Formats: sequence, C-alpha cells, structure tokens
Amino acid sequence: LNKILQNPTRYFWIGLSMPSAGKGWIWLNGSRLDQSQFQLSPWDGGRRCGVLRGDRIISDNCSWACQWICQKKVTQL
Repeated sequence: LNKILQNPTRYFWIGLSMPSAGKGWIWLNGSRLDQSQFQLSPWDGGRRCGVLRGDRIISDNCSWACQWICQKKVTQL
C-alpha cells in the first residue's frame, strides 16, 4: 500500500466528502475528519469528494471514477 500511495499520479477515493461548503470533511460513517492527522490541499469549492493523491488529501469531482481504499478489520495471522 505504501508503494502505491507514493505514486502522486494515482488518485484513491477514501470515503471522504464535504456535503456543505466549508463545513469540513466527513467520513462515510458520519464522523468528522481529524485534520491534524493528514496533509490537506486547499479545498476547491466545486469539488466535494476527498481523494488521496500521494501523501495528501485533495478535493476532487465526485463524478470521476477513482480507485478506492476502504477500511477493513485486521485479520490475525
């Protein structure tokens, strides 16, 4: 995963959106993004989906097709 994320030309939707302009990023489960844990690019007003590009989250058009990363419970080996 780290190797994939180091490629800044790939975009991954990670379950973030900004339903109301300027009100902050929201995860799919309704919780707010803790912005101290991520590097955020400035929000682009018309783009309301958060995607991971390289090591930062950027706002993107929600109608674009992106690869995605989802949360999964850890499997103990």
